[in-house]
Amino acid sequence: MEDGRLIQSIRHVQVSAPPNFEDAMRAFYADLLGLTEIPKPEILRARGGVWCSCGALEIHVGVDAVPDNRSSRRHVALQAGDLNEVREALARGGIDVEEDQAPLDAFARLYCRDPAGNRVEFVQ
Repeated sequence: MEDGRLIQSIRHVQVSAPPNFEDAMRAFYADLLGLTEIPKPEILRARGGVWCSCGALEIHVGVDAVPDNRSSRRHVALQAGDLNEVREALARGGIDVEEDQAPLDAFARLYCRDPAGNRVEFVQ
């Protein structure tokens, strides 16, 4: 505990996808959003999934036989430089955008669902 905090940082967030969905998830997180795909450790590769990084934070896409994502409000929030650019990139990728229904004074935000239905929040 360097500064007295038990937890020092968040290392990764895991979202779920059905089996054989890696290509769609890779296309969304790496190709569309520009995150860097990173190799999974050899011992975990047989489980499937895709790992990506953005700076020090990683997003791990794990395989669930029956993920229940479409109705869930759980999400990962990604810091964006320009929400309009994110909105345009999502539109070009054929991804529906959900505009913020409860604006916060400190920042603007919007949402979408990744190809497996996980909710993704973008914050500026």
